[in-house]
Amino acid sequence: MATALTGSIADAFPKSTPDLQVVYLALEFGTLPPMEVLNALRADHWLHAVPGRATHLRDGIKRQIREAFYLDTPWWKAAVYARAMDFAMRAARAFH
Repeated sequence: MATALTGSIADAFPKSTPDLQVVYLALEFGTLPPMEVLNALRADHWLHAVPGRATHLRDGIKRQIREAFYLDTPWWKAAVYARAMDFAMRAARAFH
């Protein structure tokens, strides 16, 4: 089941152009094995469950969550860009 988007720029399109059908596409790109991503999400949730929580683990958790969703390497960025462009082109062709 898809997650409902709220508060995004996507909310503006149907209201501004009610005569058009709007289709949204979200792509996710992997960085780590699923269990490592889940552990990063759990740690981040733990950190945010108590606002302002004082812990020496904060920096490590922030690094862990970033690495779970983003690799700061040229090859990964290029692969993500290429795949996103491929999907954008396919989506554009599908509606013409």
